[in-house]
Amino acid sequence: MRPTWTALCAGACLTTCLAACSPAEAPERPAGEPALQVAAQQPAAAPVGGPLQPRPLLSLRGEGLALVDPETGSMRPLAFGVDDPLVRRAVAAARGAPTGHGTNPRCRAGSLDFALFDGDLTLWFEHGKFVGWAVGLTGSPQLTTASGLGIGSTRKALESAYDAKVEGGPLGGRFEAGGLHGVLTGGGAEAKVTALWAGTACITGQGELRP
Repeated sequence: MRPTWTALCAGACLTTCLAACSPAEAPERPAGEPALQVAAQQPAAAPVGGPLQPRPLLSLRGEGLALVDPETGSMRPLAFGVDDPLVRRAVAAARGAPTGHGTNPRCRAGSLDFALFDGDLTLWFEHGKFVGWAVGLTGSPQLTTASGLGIGSTRKALESAYDAKVEGGPLGGRFEAGGLHGVLTGGGAEAKVTALWAGTACITGQGELRP
């Protein structure tokens, strides 16, 4: 049976309140950040004879992820430090079952476990705790932050929503904004975001993502 929205949120909220912060601490969301903008999702299938239950939406955050009730807009955070099984169940409620999982012992941060989900989302775990996420392996634009930042967003949009620090030249570079990290295709206002991550993730020195 699919876990109910109430059960998922209650577990996520309780565990989040007890969880420790990730190694890369994220500042608070900038004041005046636009309203939540996340891709619409189809209602989850319900047991035969039962009512349809809308799937929660998933929002990217500098300090983790968040489940969003599509009917009320209420948000339940999944902060870095939350137990691995709870995060996987919560994300599966929004994105469906994982499409892959494993361990990468060659990450710059050390050996990390990972889970892949539909929508180009990779979750990273260390010692049984949620420590990071990344999007950009396939260039999917499905997932965004509350301000609408995601794969394909422009540098102009990035700097309109966040106090971003960009490093690099006209051929591209990396940025940091509100606990988020990413890669741009160039230095101009229309340069596009090609990778986005937060927390501890498996990233090469060139800013390339690894599963």
